[in-house]
Parts: sequence; structure tokens; C-alpha cells
Amino acid sequence: MDLFLSKTMDNTLKAVCSRMTPADKQLLISKIVQDGVAVVTVYAYINGTRTPKKLYQIQIQKHIGRLTGQLYPLEELFPGKEE
Repeated sequence: MDLFLSKTMDNTLKAVCSRMTPADKQLLISKIVQDGVAVVTVYAYINGTRTPKKLYQIQIQKHIGRLTGQLYPLEELFPGKEE
């Protein structure tokens, strides 16, 4: 991906998930649930209505990196959500 393009794109968790294939998105949800998060809570994270704790933010970041091949900074995935 072009570096300039990646800097201008919205890289929030919600936006990244919307660009994933349905199979990748389902795999991401499965991985987060395996980490111990309730399914309802995972969907709230993906829809942007809840912010995960720092531990889960890091786990989600790793899962997305494995699925997309690109490591997004936590500040981009979860903007303005400092703990």
C-alpha cells in the first residue's frame, strides 16, 4: 500500500474492519472472543461504541496485523482513547 495513501486513510478499528473481507472479519471476531471477550462486546468494539482496555487493544492490534499484514498504531485504531 502506498505510504501516502495509508496516512490519509481512516485507520480506526471500525474503518479497518469495514475494509476486511467477511471471512477475515469473522476470523478477527473469533480471535478476540478466544481472548476472553464476550461476542456482544466485540461487536461494540468493531462498531466504535465501546473502547477496549489497553490489554485488549494490544491483542486486537496483533490480530489485525496478522490478518492484514499491516501493523496499525494503537493511536490510529483507537483514536482519543487514552487510558
